[in-house]
Amino acid sequence: MAGQRVAAYSICAVSMINQMFIRSDVYGPILDLDNTRHVTRFYSRVRGGYYSNNPNANGISKSVRTNNPGALNYSNWQKRIRDFAGTMPADNQGNRTTIFATPESGVAAWLHLIKHRYKFGHSGELKILELARRYAGGHNVSERLVDNYLRGWSRWSKGYFKEPSRVRFDDSRRLLLLAKAMFAHEAGHVSPLSDRQILFGISNHKFLFSGASDSRRESKITPLLP
Repeated sequence: MAGQRVAAYSICAVSMINQMFIRSDVYGPILDLDNTRHVTRFYSRVRGGYYSNNPNANGISKSVRTNNPGALNYSNWQKRIRDFAGTMPADNQGNRTTIFATPESGVAAWLHLIKHRYKFGHSGELKILELARRYAGGHNVSERLVDNYLRGWSRWSKGYFKEPSRVRFDDSRRLLLLAKAMFAHEAGHVSPLSDRQILFGISNHKFLFSGASDSRRESKITPLLP
């Protein structure tokens, strides 16, 4: 009987995990680039992972509800990101926050921005001060805005990241810490994304940026049973 109960419990646990894995939500309409509207299916590529199913949800920070943890404003290159879903309406400055169907693709977009668009990947590492300047808008930006990013990233990393800090792209531990600090700063609170979700977006960013056939969620990661 005990063995049967364990077996039944294991089957039930696997079933619950599979349900979380395939769970998704449909929401719409969402504003597309040509001002048309469409319905999008939102989900997480990581079993049981957090995702937002409503980009217009009240009381939730924009970076969280758009599955765009880095709070990226729309640029044309983002259309090549897998799970690109559209944009929010333009703000007072004319910027449109990008919406992704999965937060993991939002993480991949963030990494592509800092590694390739900002070209920090050429040297294999980034300098926190230079990253803050780029995030604040590039050259000739207000030092107040730059300092706001520096103080925010330091706060959310509990002082780990400071102005002289550097992060290598082959150091997944420090890259994860940087992502969590930056995402928390944009949200105004600790990101709801798990470490596994962030690392999935980082390690699969090339796949998530490509136009390859979509067959990967988290198939190579074994779920932990209760």
